Parts: sequence; structure tokens; C-alpha cells
Amino acid sequence: MNILNNKRDVLPSFLSSENLKWIFFGGKGGVGKTTSACATATYLAKSRPSQKILVFSTDPAHSTSDSFAQAIGDEPTPIEGFDNLWAMEMNLRKIYESFVREYEFEFIELAERSSYFGIKQMSNATATLTYPSSFEFMTILEFIRFIKSSQYDLIVVDTAPTGHTLRLFETLANLPDEFKALERSQRKHRYMLTRYYGRYKKDRVDKFLDMMKKDVKRLSDILSGNRTEFVVVTIAEKMSIWESRRLMKGLRKTNYQIPNRNIIVNGLSTLGECSLCASRREEEEGYLAEIKEEFPQYNIIGIPLFPYEIKGKRLSEYFEYIKGKKKFEVARISVSQPGLPDKTKPNLEKSIDSNALTSLENERRKIILFGGKGGVGKTTSAASTAIRIARANPDQKVLAVSTDPAHSLADSFDLPIGSNISLIEGFDNLYGLQINPQERLQKFKKEYKKRIEEAFRPVVQKGEGMLSGSDSAISYPFDEDMVSNLVELAPLGLDEIMTLSDVLLRNLSTYQVIIVDTAPTGHLVKLLQRPKIVLRWFTQLIQGLKSYSGMMRDTFAVTKELLEARREIMRVHKIFMDENETEFVVVTIAEFMGIYETERLIQDLERLKMLSRFIIVNKIVPENNCPFCRSKRSEQLSYIDQIGQKFPSFQVVEAPLFPYEIKGVERLADFADCLYEKRIEPALLSEEDQLLSETLPQVAMRFNR
Repeated sequence: MNILNNKRDVLPSFLSSENLKWIFFGGKGGVGKTTSACATATYLAKSRPSQKILVFSTDPAHSTSDSFAQAIGDEPTPIEGFDNLWAMEMNLRKIYESFVREYEFEFIELAERSSYFGIKQMSNATATLTYPSSFEFMTILEFIRFIKSSQYDLIVVDTAPTGHTLRLFETLANLPDEFKALERSQRKHRYMLTRYYGRYKKDRVDKFLDMMKKDVKRLSDILSGNRTEFVVVTIAEKMSIWESRRLMKGLRKTNYQIPNRNIIVNGLSTLGECSLCASRREEEEGYLAEIKEEFPQYNIIGIPLFPYEIKGKRLSEYFEYIKGKKKFEVARISVSQPGLPDKTKPNLEKSIDSNALTSLENERRKIILFGGKGGVGKTTSAASTAIRIARANPDQKVLAVSTDPAHSLADSFDLPIGSNISLIEGFDNLYGLQINPQERLQKFKKEYKKRIEEAFRPVVQKGEGMLSGSDSAISYPFDEDMVSNLVELAPLGLDEIMTLSDVLLRNLSTYQVIIVDTAPTGHLVKLLQRPKIVLRWFTQLIQGLKSYSGMMRDTFAVTKELLEARREIMRVHKIFMDENETEFVVVTIAEFMGIYETERLIQDLERLKMLSRFIIVNKIVPENNCPFCRSKRSEQLSYIDQIGQKFPSFQVVEAPLFPYEIKGVERLADFADCLYEKRIEPALLSEEDQLLSETLPQVAMRFNR
């Protein structure tokens, strides 16, 4: 089967339909969503010169600047060479502050009417704006702004990774109920005015809610109708295909069905001349056949892995495959291309003491976190490190934890791993856990509401002036409803922090080492920067409860619950900042966007004063005579040099591109050998992998430059 031969005469629906006003590109981090979105936008801008087109990035780790090879800001930026194409990267803080400025009065008034907090307890409107400050709500506000302005004929959206994208649509679907809750929260206010004036007249707060309901309804109708299409982008690997299933299932939900007809399978290996290319191509063909069999009604678009980065003018080359008008030919890559290294035999005796995670392994901190851009190999690095430490120290217990919403730890070990700690098969001292943050947050909310319900049970008192022995049950239904729903205004990131706090504090004494596979860079920064915001939220919530002490039987239980949760978060934040306890390992790939994301991540870690000394540069192509591999490797080596120059205080560790997916304990152990000094020997491989043994010395070692 020729996986790249997808030439066709009919354009994909998202290119041929002129009714579309919105085109979304989404999938797992690192699969090429941004490249697909930008390439599509440039084609449509050329083919429809009378239309104004905007590329809008909602990904916390923006990469549109890299794709267009020019600076893109948080306002529409003209794309060079076009009169009708703009790009924009969402600035969450800017949108939030603009929203607060415009509707500060409405939110303060809503808070006051709902008895959330008295004006004395609020320093400003932001005390009431925790829920609306979420990533999902701000994105929806920006979508609404685009619709209202009618400035663009077509908007191409480069979405955040799957978890955020699905929550975005779920938030949009749930907003009508949220507005109803806000309206219910004003029942007390409306009741009192009606009793006093005889009627109630809508004011600016009511008009604000009516406006929001109307805007959300309009956006929902557009996104679920024939004016929108969602294009799923994936790669031919198990975890990415699993996440694509999850995404497409979410898009078909009855309460927010988003049209979806096309799947782009990106990064397919070319018809290279080496066994590495052949091996990877064979594995990919199996996955591609699986995709075609599982989604027969979808249009499958195959895109090759290019021997160079696709950005700027090269977006047109990428788009030729989306359009289905081009077949990739490796012969076009010149073996004598300038800058390519000469073919030399790999130096098997190369000293790698300065290019390995030796000190990380030997110093053995309590908590080791792995993080970076989506799709760079964080999970593989974390899982292989866990195996390495567990095997080297059979008397110590090691726990591997995933906090990534798109869990791939189970896929990496190729074993079932769930939300309960389980022993990894083949070990007596290695355990795995995939955290479900939403479950922990829901448990917290349920317990909180239970405490509030108990505290607000009617107090039976003797009524003054009443007949002897008469009782009066005093209840406060409006206030109980408001206090109970306060927890729904939890800040973004509370779920991850509470869950991680639970896991670490409950298991620090049981496990000698805890390895954490973190969420992609954008999520991670929120996770690490959120504690101070979360602590402030707990403080405001506890202070607000004091206003109701006269209405409640007892506030001790609920206050105790909140104080304990806050105390746990403070303890974990302190552990993270202790360089004797915790270390963060950065994982990246040798591409421009990988370096850009690494720089942002390292800056954030330095601001947080978190220890970080290592950068793993993953998926380095081996040195051989294959034209494709030579071209790709040449580009990677230049980026590795840049990484060394940009981050001189960090130790750079190079990890090779393997001829197969790294999953299963033994393959992870092989990968660990590459990170921690040892080379792979054919004897360590399965019978299937021994067929590739003659190429492994080139693939699984530190490559001589």
C-alpha cells in the first residue's frame, strides 16, 4: 500500500465549500495543527482574493509566528505577501482585562445581588470573575467578538490540544444553564423590588445577561451548522489515533455537534533509502490502514514528513498534499545539498559522560517532573526514567504519574494504567498512575455542597409572642443556593493542583521517587503559577462565608474542609520550589518551535525558582547515506547548536529517533539506555526488533557530529 499516494480530483469539503465561515484544526499536541491551519489559510487567501481571512490561534503554546515565519501578535497581523490574510494569537489576560473593564459594574452588581460577597469583602470586580476568567470562556468571548464585528469572511482556528478544545465546546454548550443559574441568583433581589415597588423592571444587569444569552446562542448555531467544519489532525501513532477517536466522539455529542468530515494524517515517512525509513514506514502503514478501516466515511489526507521544517513560503508545498494534487518524491532531495554532513561511520567509542542524565540518576531527588511542548516525548522520557531507576534500585519503590489530560502513560508502558495506583507488570517496585483531575474536583465540590446543606438546615427556635411551646423554622433558601454554588466559580487549574497535591502528599512517604509526566507547556505553566491564585480564592471564599455565620448552624466543617485543601496546596508548592526535593527536566525536539517553547518554559521555571538543569533533545535522525535522513539531520544539528548557545547553563542530552514507536517496558529501557549512558545491544531486543539490529548502532547512541 502506498500511504502517500492520495491524489484526487475533488477538493476536500473544507476547501470546496464557500458557505464555511469557520474552519477548526485540532488534535493532539505536536501533530501539525498549526501548519495545517496556516497552509489552508494561505491557499484560501490566494484562491479567494475578495475574501478577508483570519487565522486565530487559541493554543496556549502559540506557533503561528513560526509557521508564517514572521511575528504575530495579539491583534490581527497582516501576513506578508497577502492583502486579505491576517493572523492573531489569543492573549488570555488582555481579553480578560478588557471584559472586566467593560462589564465591571454588571459583575459587581451580580455578586452583590446574589449575596456572594458584600462590597466590603471585594477589593475589585475580579473577586467575582473567577469562572469567566477561564481559558474556555475567554475564547468564547473572542469568537463572539469576531461574529459581531463581521470583519472577516472566514476564520481559521488553530485550536489548543484535545482536552482544552473539548472543554471549550462543553463550556459553550453549558453556558445557557450557567446564565439560568445567574438569573436564579437574582431571585431575592427581584422579589424584594417587586414587593417594594409592585413590579420589577429590567435594568442593565438583566440586559447584560440577555445579551450574553443571545450571543452564545448565535455562536452555537454557527458552530453546529453548515457554516463550520472541524478538521482532525493526527499522526500514525497509537496515542495520537486514540486521541483522535476521543476528539471525534466529542465533536459528535448531541448538545454541540460540530461537522467533521476530514482527517489529516501528518508526518508519514517517505520512500527513503535506509532501513530506518523503511521500518517506520511499515509501522505507519499499519496504523493508516487502521484509521481507514475505523473511519471509512471520512476523507483521509496523507501528508509526508518533510526533510526540512515547513514554514513561510514552504507552506504551499505542504498544502499541495492537503489539496491532493502532489505525490512526494524523495529523489528531489539533492544528496549534495549544502550543509549536509559527509557520510562517516558513527563513533561507537564516543564519550557520553557529558551528554547524559547521569547526575539526575545518581542524585535521586524525591520528585522529577518531565515537561515541554506537546508531542516531543515527555511521556517516553518520564516512563523510561522510572524504569531505569526502578531496575537500578530494587529496594526502592518508584511511582510514575501522568497529569496530562491526554494520558499516554498506559500507552507508553503498553499496559493498563488507571486512576488507582497499580503495579507495573514485571516489577516488584514500579507503580503507575494516571490522574483524573475532573474526578477529584467533582468530589471536592460534592463534599463542599454537602457541608453547606447541613449547615443551612432550618434552625428551629421558640417564636417570641407566640403560644407557649410553638416553634418557628428559620431558613434562608436564597443564601443557601448562593453559598452552595460558590464552589462552581473555582479558578482554572484547581483540579490539577488538588489532584497532584493528593497524590504527592499521600505517597511521599511510601515511594522513594515519584516521576511526573506533565501536561504540555501551556498547561504546565498554569499548573505551577496557579497556587498563589488558588490560595487567594480559598481565602476569599472563607472570608465570604463569615457573612453567613448568623444564618448557618455551624461553619466549622466547611471551613475546615477549605483550610485543609489550601494547606495541602501550600505544602506541595513548597516541595516544588525545594531544589533538594524536586527537579524539572525539559524535553524538546530540534526544531524552531521546540526551541521557542523551551525558551519560554525555562524562563517560567526560572521565575518560579524551580531547579532545572537538563534539556533532552529527542528524535535526532541517525547519520547515514539516505538523502532524506541526511537533510533532516543537517537541520537538526544546527538547532542543537542553537540550544547549546541559548541555554549554556543546561546540559543537553540527545536522544535518537528509533525505527519504531517506543512503547512497552523493554523498548522504554532501551530508550533509557540512550539517556543514561549505555548503548543498545541487539541481545536486548525482541525477535521482531533483532531484524533491525544492524541499523541500531546508528539509531540508538549519541551521534558523532
